[in-house]
Amino acid sequence: MAQKSQQQESFLQEIQNIADKIKNNVEKELNQVFKKFQVVESQPIASEKNEPERTSYSLKVNTDESNQDQSHLKLRTTRRDPFSDWTTDIEEFFNARSPFENLLTSFDPSRTGFSSIQKLADRIRNDVEKELNKSFQVFDVEDYHPILTDPEHTSYYMRVKTDDNGHVRIKTIKKEPGSDWKTHVEEYQRGKPTIEGEKKPGLESGERARERIEGKGKEKMEVEEGQQSKTATA
Repeated sequence: MAQKSQQQESFLQEIQNIADKIKNNVEKELNQVFKKFQVVESQPIASEKNEPERTSYSLKVNTDESNQDQSHLKLRTTRRDPFSDWTTDIEEFFNARSPFENLLTSFDPSRTGFSSIQKLADRIRNDVEKELNKSFQVFDVEDYHPILTDPEHTSYYMRVKTDDNGHVRIKTIKKEPGSDWKTHVEEYQRGKPTIEGEKKPGLESGERARERIEGKGKEKMEVEEGQQSKTATA
């Protein structure tokens, strides 16, 4: 068991060393600097028969200390032989941003043919519903970012809010002008229906609270006046 654990640790360290080597290229491609670049998932990819020395890995890398389950990269890195450099493809870059930072996300209407990211989402909605075999009453873009690894193409990742506060994460690509959008659902989380008629406790408005307090005060005064009147009569 101890030997197996040492082998696992050695393998994990080897994979992290590979990630450290390709980090600079990934940062250049995304025009980002990552303080954290930690491999959390890795899987070897079988070599092709005609390239026995070829080595490939699929990696998931966390890039943010504060959003460990959200901010991440999915990478595929390959080298043809032990003496070659690693070649890396970025398959997904998801960065958990604040609503303010979302205002800075770039969207190019001239490349997409749509005036807003929501109109683009509305265009691909039917394809998403077909892929999931489901119809949505709600389909509102919550977050998105361009796929920067292929600047000649039009490509976006989107997170779209669906019914009952569920969501889908979508990758959509238009490879050339005049071609159709190719859309793939990367994640679908069903929403949780609210119980009909259920009311959540909320904060009372200042005006309503004042009316309630003043009303109670008035009732108390009327009661006290009534008691004083009874005492005087007695």
